Amino acid sequence: MTLTHKPFSVQIFLIDANPDGMLTAEIPFQWTGHVLSFPRKDIKRVLEREEAQQPGIYLLVGEREEQKTLYVGKGGELLEHIKEQEQQEWWSTGVLLINQEYPLSMLYLSYLQDQLRKKAENGNKVILANPLDVEPLRLDESATVAMEGFLDKFIFVLLVLNFKFF
Repeated sequence: MTLTHKPFSVQIFLIDANPDGMLTAEIPFQWTGHVLSFPRKDIKRVLEREEAQQPGIYLLVGEREEQKTLYVGKGGELLEHIKEQEQQEWWSTGVLLINQEYPLSMLYLSYLQDQLRKKAENGNKVILANPLDVEPLRLDESATVAMEGFLDKFIFVLLVLNFKFF
């Protein structure tokens, strides 16, 4: 049996009717992830949204010393972690990733965070604000396959949204 890649759609919803404003992105029927992208100026509105109340991954994107910089974080409740990062002045755009079907465990979130940081380091397109300092977490075989599939779709959605870090 040969597996083939099939076309799919990415659904983008412009919350503010502005492509530079807050938006969500999903791959309907083929991925349980949900992405919220937002400019820094909308942080207060983001903190009020349902996505911020859930466990997930967050990316902060900006520049430090004229170099594209990326911070990859995770949180059991994104709201608290985003509030902590609000004090950091270097970032201009944020991205949240949650799972719509069920909350991702801290183990899975740690794995996704490690893999995103590893891919960003290997891609050499951004400076990591929080580089890997430990050996990446390992999961059992079936969980690794599931999380890698989830991660691949997230990276594809990021590319569609013009976040080209990996």
